[in-house]
Amino acid sequence: MVRRRTVPALLAVVLAGAVGCGHEPGASSALEGEWALVAGTGAEGPFDLDDADPVSLSVVDGEVRGTAACNLYTGAVDAADDGVRINLDGVTARGCDGPTMDLEMTYLAALSAVGGAHRDGDALMLTGSQVELRFEVVPEVPDAELVGTDWLLGSVITGETASSTHSDPATLRFAADGTLTGSTGCRAFTGTWREADGRVEVVDLEPEEATCDDEFAQRQDDRVLSTLGGEVEFETSGDQLRLSDADGGLGYRAED
Repeated sequence: MVRRRTVPALLAVVLAGAVGCGHEPGASSALEGEWALVAGTGAEGPFDLDDADPVSLSVVDGEVRGTAACNLYTGAVDAADDGVRINLDGVTARGCDGPTMDLEMTYLAALSAVGGAHRDGDALMLTGSQVELRFEVVPEVPDAELVGTDWLLGSVITGETASSTHSDPATLRFAADGTLTGSTGCRAFTGTWREADGRVEVVDLEPEEATCDDEFAQRQDDRVLSTLGGEVEFETSGDQLRLSDADGGLGYRAED
């Protein structure tokens, strides 16, 4: 049986002292960029990293976001006289297996204890009391093509808030012949599409007859179908695709 735990309760202690501080973009100059964690040590010893559950850090203009093995997190870099502090202000609520959640909690606790940053070329070291996090820069990824790429849903966006996905993998593929295929995570769908001026219009969207397992899967199903069931803006950046509508949108990444 897969052991699952809810994220909000586990993160209450980590976030309690980390929210509410302002930040200065200039304080994050050494951190700017896209980073992948390659080694880490916390109060309980070295991290047990797993390539299947990568940990990432992105810093742009003092704003922080990344993947913490299981969930997405956001925050900001706060200036301090003797270094920098990373203030977490949000984490999505997906449940993962025990070892993955253990790594996530260890990493987020360590990130909240960071007090100093040192960059050496393509390497970044964040340090604090009993904390050492070593990152390497993520090579720039060429923009994936909208057409012919197998896209995997990574987040459901409401306003500026991104939530993790639920149920089975949710997929999307725009074919060159104008057909659309994919899955919401609980049922497959087909349709046709056309593109003009940075927008995609989907017509004849037909989901299969099926029932979602739970309310979270049903909510995701509704959101995917409502977003795709009309005209949406699209933007590709590296291996990421964002489909945007008035309510938010959907975030996909190109499958390996």
